[in-house]
Amino acid sequence: MKRRAETAKPKSLPYRVVEAPIKVTENESVSTEEKIKNLNHKMNVVILNQKKILQVLRQLTAHPIDMLGPQDIKTDDSDLWTPQRFPLTELEQMEALEEDMNDPVKASVYVETMKDLLKPGGIFRAGGLQKNFHLILRVDFMVMFNLDGIHHKIPLKKFANFSRALYKVLKRDEAYVMDDYIAEIRTTFRVYKNRNNKRASVVRRKMKEAEAHIEPELDFEEIICSETSEFIDEFD
Repeated sequence: MKRRAETAKPKSLPYRVVEAPIKVTENESVSTEEKIKNLNHKMNVVILNQKKILQVLRQLTAHPIDMLGPQDIKTDDSDLWTPQRFPLTELEQMEALEEDMNDPVKASVYVETMKDLLKPGGIFRAGGLQKNFHLILRVDFMVMFNLDGIHHKIPLKKFANFSRALYKVLKRDEAYVMDDYIAEIRTTFRVYKNRNNKRASVVRRKMKEAEAHIEPELDFEEIICSETSEFIDEFD
């Protein structure tokens, strides 16, 4: 009897094989329902936030913001919220702004305000961030910061909400990524630091020059003695 070739294909079965259906356990069914429920809840939150944002944008359109930011913004049916005013001048303001930005509606207001300050009409001011960051942080407050907090400075990256908002404002196109933002921030801090040090040096030099031209104070007793001697000499 000849051995069947190993390459021969097996004959098809004379009946159709029906796979057993996959059983769905009760726990898996509940888990799926919970996922759907959570998804619906998140969608409701998104819709609610969109309504809030539209409400705020209507207010901003009706009452344009000035260079220091909007006054009172209604974020829900009952509360009036006053944003921090730019430029920020103290750490308490920065911390309050960071807390505000946990609310997406408030964060959108700050982003729009910073856009109006740094690129009014959608066009960046001349010099970019390196010449206009003082519109966001006042110079004497800004020099207390750097990105990483080295040399006993306040780390800007500690304020994640503020950094994300500033990144959105500075983002020019899809090619502008977080590494570009970090490089721009580092350069900006360095430029302002050098500029501030140069200004302080000029002030110190002018003060020294002014002091050099001030005549020394005269001793009152010396004046009296001198005038008395001259008076006596006239009658000798």
